[in-house]
Amino acid sequence: MKNTDLAFILRRINYSESSVILTCFTLNKGIQKFIFQGAKKKSQPFFPMAYCEITFYRHPSSELGKITGTDLLFNPTGLRFDPLRSAIAFFVADILQQCIQTDLEDEPLFRFLEKTVRDIDTTEDLRLFPTRFLMEFSFHLGIGPSVDDDNAAYFDLQEGIFSNHLASGHLTAEGEVAHLLRALAEGEHEQAEELLELRKEAFETMLQFYSVHIPRFNVDASLEIIRALLYH
Repeated sequence: MKNTDLAFILRRINYSESSVILTCFTLNKGIQKFIFQGAKKKSQPFFPMAYCEITFYRHPSSELGKITGTDLLFNPTGLRFDPLRSAIAFFVADILQQCIQTDLEDEPLFRFLEKTVRDIDTTEDLRLFPTRFLMEFSFHLGIGPSVDDDNAAYFDLQEGIFSNHLASGHLTAEGEVAHLLRALAEGEHEQAEELLELRKEAFETMLQFYSVHIPRFNVDASLEIIRALLYH
């Protein structure tokens, strides 16, 4: 039976001289894998976070669907051809593969990713973008931190709480980095000119937060590129 769905392409693996295997996050079925025979001869859009409508068949007994066509729904010039924007898209795709394992529909997350892709393509200042994405995405995963105290001085990574109480023995961020991350958790867009070291510390703190809460979290494939482009 022929099916259609909306999808973000997360990963491409060469399968033969003309075919690829694609890992996608779809609107209706979450994470799905497909084989696309002859794809290399069709100049199809396979860059990380490509937003497409896919046409496919799937046999009930097979783990792999079979894509017969893709239609690019958003053609992001910056995301495709700007090295920094491409690297951020690769990082986002890597994060999604690490954190999403379900084949269930999650429309709020899908719509969040629609906005994320457009923001990667158009946002002028991307210096805080990966950190902001990690914070906002954490709420879709159900691990987003709570803010227990106004002007909280500490971020307890293990409990996922911003508070004025320092828990002994817990992984904790404090001071300016806690303030910056709390602002992001509350949906604020910081206007101050954050120093490089502060931006770097905030990013590394969010990666550590994910490592605490996501089993076998590992984004080494994309992490060094982000570090080199934004935090070196």
